[in-house]
Amino acid sequence: METLKGFARRTTQSLREMVSRTEVSPEEMRLTEVMAKVRIMETKGEMICEKVIQAARLMGELGTTLREIGEEYKGVPDLPKESRELADDVFEVGVKLVETSQEHQKGLKDNGFELLRSFAKQCAQLREVEDARRHHQLEYDFFKSKVQYLRSSPQRDFTRLPRNEQILENWRVELWRATERSKALCSELFVSGRQAIDRSVLTTIQVLHSFVEIASTGFSQTFQGTAVAVPTGAIIPASPGTQAPMPGTAYASTSLPSPANPPGPVAAPQPAPLAPAIGTPYGGAPSYAVTPGAAGRGPAGYQPPPLDIPTSTDNGTTTYQPPPLQ
Repeated sequence: METLKGFARRTTQSLREMVSRTEVSPEEMRLTEVMAKVRIMETKGEMICEKVIQAARLMGELGTTLREIGEEYKGVPDLPKESRELADDVFEVGVKLVETSQEHQKGLKDNGFELLRSFAKQCAQLREVEDARRHHQLEYDFFKSKVQYLRSSPQRDFTRLPRNEQILENWRVELWRATERSKALCSELFVSGRQAIDRSVLTTIQVLHSFVEIASTGFSQTFQGTAVAVPTGAIIPASPGTQAPMPGTAYASTSLPSPANPPGPVAAPQPAPLAPAIGTPYGGAPSYAVTPGAAGRGPAGYQPPPLDIPTSTDNGTTTYQPPPLQ
């Protein structure tokens, strides 16, 4: 019964504060401000913790991936000596990176995300302390308003006011204790949260730097000057006697055999006619050609077109007639 009465008192007082908007003391405002900062650090710490765990997982996945690549590379058929050596090197580097990542993951666990997880658990204690302080605050405010009412109005029962004043004093003491616990825990979490976040981030940077440096050194020492053989010959040679058709060869089209068109011998492929050269008039003969009689005696000479020389039969003599003007 007393539990139900207390719940009713706190609910009533909470509604009163929501309606009247009771002024908050500077001390309580400062406590609320620091508590809000601790909540923000809790949220950021949880996000950073997830990223640190992801970084630890990625280190292991890098070595595992290289090891699996080496295993698959070894299964490629007909690998030359250089490729087999490269596959062995990739596999060995992957195995070493897996071992190195396991060593570095321990550092991330101890000085990384475990610190952030511990800070998150402490923040859960802060919720309990703050709920208790809020509980005492509502009880104290309720009896404070009740005592003020009893003091301002005459009462038939003279024991009612002293009894409520004693209850108010008890809640005042409980509220003071809860407030002091909340202050101490907020201050502790504010400092420990900053330290946990700073230490985890710094540890992550140092661990990743060490891992990358070891991996880079291993890559440089193992794969420096690595080369693979390039196949130059045909794996499956072509059949003997097979020759590809020459470009520009035309094939005679054949029609399907019919009674009216009996099948005949297939025509041999004929080379396609060459296109006329630049500057050659349509007709095939160029405007200048090699003199037939001069072939083999020297350079080609200019051959003028033949002149049409008409003859006159009036007096039996031949006279030169110029060609008509165009």
